[in-house]
Amino acid sequence: MNARQTIRKKIALAIAASLGVGLLLSFLTFAVREIDQRRQAKTTELFAMADVVAFNASAVIEFRDVMGAKRLLSSFAEHKDVLAVRLIGITSDFHYRYDAERPLPAQVGLGDKPHRERAVYADWSSVTVAVPIRSDDEVVGTVSISASLDAVWRAIAWNLTLSLLALAISFVIAFAIARQMLASILAALGSLTDTAQFVAESKDYTRQARIYSDDEIGHLGNAFNSMLSEIAERDGQLADQRDHLEDTVQERTQALSLAKEAAEAASRAKSTFLSNMSHELRTPMNAIIGMTYMLRRNNQDPGQMDKLGKIDNAANHLLQLLNDILDLSKIDADRMTLEQTAFMVDALTDELASLLAPRAESARLRFILDIDSRLKSLQLLGDPLRLQQILLNLAGNAIKFTERGEVRVVARIAEDDGESVLLELSVWDTGIGIAPEAVERIFNPFEQADGSTTRKYGGTGLGLPICQRLVRLMGGEIQVVSTLGAGSVFTFTVRLRRAQAAPAESAEMHQSGVAAEHALRAEFPGCHILVAEDDWVNQEVALELLREMLGFTVDIAGDGAQALDMAINRRYDLILMDMQMPELDGLGATQAIREIDGYAETPIIAMTANAFAEDRTLCLDAGMNDFIAKPVDPDKLFVIMLKWLQARLPESIRQSS
Repeated sequence: MNARQTIRKKIALAIAASLGVGLLLSFLTFAVREIDQRRQAKTTELFAMADVVAFNASAVIEFRDVMGAKRLLSSFAEHKDVLAVRLIGITSDFHYRYDAERPLPAQVGLGDKPHRERAVYADWSSVTVAVPIRSDDEVVGTVSISASLDAVWRAIAWNLTLSLLALAISFVIAFAIARQMLASILAALGSLTDTAQFVAESKDYTRQARIYSDDEIGHLGNAFNSMLSEIAERDGQLADQRDHLEDTVQERTQALSLAKEAAEAASRAKSTFLSNMSHELRTPMNAIIGMTYMLRRNNQDPGQMDKLGKIDNAANHLLQLLNDILDLSKIDADRMTLEQTAFMVDALTDELASLLAPRAESARLRFILDIDSRLKSLQLLGDPLRLQQILLNLAGNAIKFTERGEVRVVARIAEDDGESVLLELSVWDTGIGIAPEAVERIFNPFEQADGSTTRKYGGTGLGLPICQRLVRLMGGEIQVVSTLGAGSVFTFTVRLRRAQAAPAESAEMHQSGVAAEHALRAEFPGCHILVAEDDWVNQEVALELLREMLGFTVDIAGDGAQALDMAINRRYDLILMDMQMPELDGLGATQAIREIDGYAETPIIAMTANAFAEDRTLCLDAGMNDFIAKPVDPDKLFVIMLKWLQARLPESIRQSS
């Protein structure tokens, strides 16, 4: 729900900002034009009045007629905004003044000078115009009129107020329409998210997700509700059995046995539910991410690329949420296993920097690696993927909650006994810090320091609980030192055995997806691929990736039985096999294909939404060569395909290629 609120807020802010900027620019343009036109109109009006006075004032100037001047200027008393009028002789010393009965601005004095040409003097409070008085083509004097702009500003203020009110009403109406459209889009995903979070927190499987539409998300919701109903029914049966345990000793014994069986069934049902949920969510996510990848690949439209990037980011965010929930469930069920492979800390932190440094730079933060020199080229035994997952969570949080300053990742050797080292890893930041009373609470699932943090910064509250559980599985503990408003330090230690020096890895092991794609097109033109996949959208994704991008010949089998028949009738260079399919699943199809003459060494790669470690084991035990989880990363798929296609080539051909 937090993630959905964050998405809703971001889109709403974008809409509001766009509307606000547009309407503000319109208002400013109107205001500037209104002020300019009003002042110009007032200046034109004063020039017209001055021209009339100048036309009739030549005789007054020549004959120094004071009474005539008084009569000529008496009409200005009716003009409340006129501050002063001056009749000044140039060829004579005649000078007549008319002043309104109120304080006069200093600018009025500019009209006391003779002018042989038309002139205007204006500031924000008044305007003065001067017009020469002519007689027989000779300038005999000057008339100047000064007027206050108070009435002009009142008219401008009234018009701008009305305009601002109209623009505000337009903004509210447009924003309300946009919010209504946004609500309908997020409602379907919001229902699934709320239901999944409610079930994860309460373990109440009677909750049902609301179905808003008859499309892929609607079908996903129906499948999700069906699984919840099955689990709720089994939980209900288990509750009914427990109610009769106290009737007799024999019934108690029998009921205990039944309860044990029911509990095991419920545990299996929960595992099945998690596996099915993973499968049902990853399958459409594979289509979304795959289609987005293909659209972005050859798209040059900046606007469309921006929208596709947002779709890809949102899909990967949902995928990360799913992975976090599954990780937390596996850890709580004691099903999480840690690998013991050789790795180097400096390589792990370098990869961490490549992932997070751009994010830090975009947030105007310094991202610093502080690695103990003794760790350079030191090989250790452990689970580098889980260690990197912990550091990604901690450093990612540090970047998210830091507005200025730096984020520092520190690696030190705390102890070294020759056979093993106590590795101390810490993440420092200069962010908002954590209140002392909230330090323990942040390691509870779905919680953050406080509700306002969740609303402002986003997140599900799963990252730190997963980090804490992973560190405990490694035999360590996370410690937090934080000062509110100054920053935080997350530190953990793990003991790792030294690994024997291994030969340098070949460049092929680190080959990029782009290089693998070029190699596949160059080394295996016309390669014949069989794809066993029951989802039609994912079939399109596979065809686009393999046929359109690589130029391979691709056949599609809608289920395991079709895949078996097609393998019997035709020879394929490589097979991509889904696990869950109607008629015959991927495991059974693989076992049957291995029995076909000539298919004992053909690469069969599992490409499935079943992402658990036991699913990988089942695939390898059934005779598959490799495993890639949906949503499929095209670059990773190309690297794996190249690896197994090259493995079938003779050694001499591989070396030459």
